[in-house]
Amino acid sequence: MEIPKSNGREFTPNLEEITKKPLSVKVSGFITRFKRHILKMQVDDDNWETYSKAYGPENEAESFYYTFDLGKIDHKIIEGNIYILGDCKPLQFSNRAIIEAVINLPDIFSIAEVGAGNGKLIVNIKRILGSKIGYSASDIAQCQLDLFKQTFPKDFDEIRPYVLDITKEPLPLKEKTDVVFAATVLMHIKRDIEYNKALLNLLFSANKFVVIIDNWKSHDYYEDISNIITNTPRLSIATIYKYDSGSNICIIVALAGDKLPSRYTEMHNGAELIKYFT
Repeated sequence: MEIPKSNGREFTPNLEEITKKPLSVKVSGFITRFKRHILKMQVDDDNWETYSKAYGPENEAESFYYTFDLGKIDHKIIEGNIYILGDCKPLQFSNRAIIEAVINLPDIFSIAEVGAGNGKLIVNIKRILGSKIGYSASDIAQCQLDLFKQTFPKDFDEIRPYVLDITKEPLPLKEKTDVVFAATVLMHIKRDIEYNKALLNLLFSANKFVVIIDNWKSHDYYEDISNIITNTPRLSIATIYKYDSGSNICIIVALAGDKLPSRYTEMHNGAELIKYFT
């Protein structure tokens, strides 16, 4: 008998509470929308130097509804799927999707997260895979790394996250890992040139696999990745897969064209990504 996952999309927290923003953040958002829609400027969703003012309270509110640390609750990994036991708070459905997508990749020994925020994803992957894997993390601003240190101080000291702007450069060679993943990062980049640079830099940052989960309506991810692969000789054998968790979908780019296990299926068009967003 298949055990149903306890944290699917049918779980509905108080979204108004989670998305409540301080006045300064609301004002900044109004200015961004004015620039984008009235002045027709290409601007990102946030000022990254002050983003933690919104991201911090949002995560604090979210923590009332979702589990941030698998190390503090009863859970099991059964055939590569995460099951929350008892009456513990669930994982947020997209977080579960990308964690499952990463932990089931074959023959990986190092993992990096780009746009790590408060560290909840890379830390939970570390909780599952343990010390046999090397871990690293980065974010665009120090204020985000400060949140990471505040939320997971011991893990922060072990992982030693660093500041990196993926729109400007890939991971440094010494930080290059088997897997690089980014969760709801690219959707915030609304400058076309910088978004495409970020996507290319992500693909240049990993040895084996790049995993992405995002708001799939914010960019044409499948088409954009396909174009990069077609026009970049060093990526010419890369293959695009997807992982469907039952509540969201991740893109997996197998950089060396590896054939992945059956839980991953090869992608053929971008329409597949919005299965849960129609």
